Amino acid sequence: MDQLRKYILELHSYCNQAERMNENVSDVNVSWHIQHCLLVIHKSIQALLLSKPEDYKSEFNLPRIILFYLKWFPRGKGKAPDRVKPQTTDNIDFQPLFDKAEIHIQNLEQALSKQYMPHPIFGKLDKQQTITMLTLHTLHHIRIIKDIVKVG
Repeated sequence: MDQLRKYILELHSYCNQAERMNENVSDVNVSWHIQHCLLVIHKSIQALLLSKPEDYKSEFNLPRIILFYLKWFPRGKGKAPDRVKPQTTDNIDFQPLFDKAEIHIQNLEQALSKQYMPHPIFGKLDKQQTITMLTLHTLHHIRIIKDIVKVG
């Protein structure tokens, strides 16, 4: 959980460059990536907290095993569901989104180990797998942001 918090702080450090964009790196600007990460955190933890641990069953999932082992997500292969796509990237007050993320993370710390969130590619992710996915997903977007800022 500490690593996820560290990455969220790093995301926060890019808010002053929210409008930066480089189409050679990404079709969307830094603001979109920041908001998307925070939306994924919000929605994933909400889903996990609403789950019933007795409904969780561990399942073999090769993509999850490989990508979690590599600690890397490939670029341009996933498509964000509409529920985690930012509605706008103009004049965003990021602070309420970051505050909400911290509240969700505090709630996640209190969750039971077998509470889970359904993921479209990785299947049911228990609490620890959810933390891993959120950490890797946030890092994935930080890497994209760094490339936008570096060359943008």
